[in-house]
Amino acid sequence: MPRGQRVALLCLALLVTLSLYLKGRLSTATGGGAAFSRQQAGAVTVRLSGDLPRPGVYRFPQGTTVADAIKMTVPEAATGALRVEEGARILTSGDLLTVGWRDRQLTLCTTTRMPAKELILLEIPLQVDLLGVEEWESLPGIGPVL
Repeated sequence: MPRGQRVALLCLALLVTLSLYLKGRLSTATGGGAAFSRQQAGAVTVRLSGDLPRPGVYRFPQGTTVADAIKMTVPEAATGALRVEEGARILTSGDLLTVGWRDRQLTLCTTTRMPAKELILLEIPLQVDLLGVEEWESLPGIGPVL
């Protein structure tokens, strides 16, 4: 192979390699973080507990009601025993929804707040006026003395 063709192939290979290297090194604006690294706009983070097939932390669209969250997580369950005002309550980030079932009928549904440590872990802003003494003491850097 003549020397000119070898130089041309080498330059072409170098150009392709450089372009692939740069494409792989540049960060993109569309990439997302870990599942719970930041609060997503338009979403609420809620923990579901009780008699559920999969209790845990869920992300729902903003404006999701208690009844909607139950239907999304346990679609075959009947929510007939759920009081209207209780089912229509709109969930906010940091809510702890506890449900109980008997014979596929809802028997218990309560909504409280997650503990402060869990809120911090999930990067949900604390509502300082709702924290109890025990929760203040459990926060890092505060403790019982402060």
